[in-house]
Amino acid sequence: MYPNYSAETYVIEPPELWTSTIEDKFKHQAPRVVTLDGVKQWVVKNDRPFTVAGDIEEQVVYRDYLDASSYIEKLDGEGIAGAVLYPTIAKRAYEHLETELLSSVVRIYNDWIIEFCSAYPNRLKAIAMLNVDRPEEAVAELERTVKAIRN
Repeated sequence: MYPNYSAETYVIEPPELWTSTIEDKFKHQAPRVVTLDGVKQWVVKNDRPFTVAGDIEEQVVYRDYLDASSYIEKLDGEGIAGAVLYPTIAKRAYEHLETELLSSVVRIYNDWIIEFCSAYPNRLKAIAMLNVDRPEEAVAELERTVKAIRN
């Protein structure tokens, strides 16, 4: 019998990921969690709620962050040997952020997800984010993330 792998698992980013590391000029615009109308939700750019793209605008409610060990426990409980991780909140940045801020959000996410997966390198793999608005920058970021994973 062959092991089962999840080809599409969404990681939940920690609520302080960007606010704790982003450049000062972007602090008020970075993705973060706030309480609006009694509900914890992700916001961006001066507390504008992140929304789901499409015809219906739906606010993105905060879900509890899981660390790498918790993801592994969840995979074990489902009989899954490993997973390819995709961003949840960070992917919404493409819809809401201008290029310079997007580049910063992408770098911070990539640094975090590399560290996240390093706890279980044979079981957790991640998709790097790239700012494709700037092709040369995207290539450099991909090369940077590959180098970081190998070190």
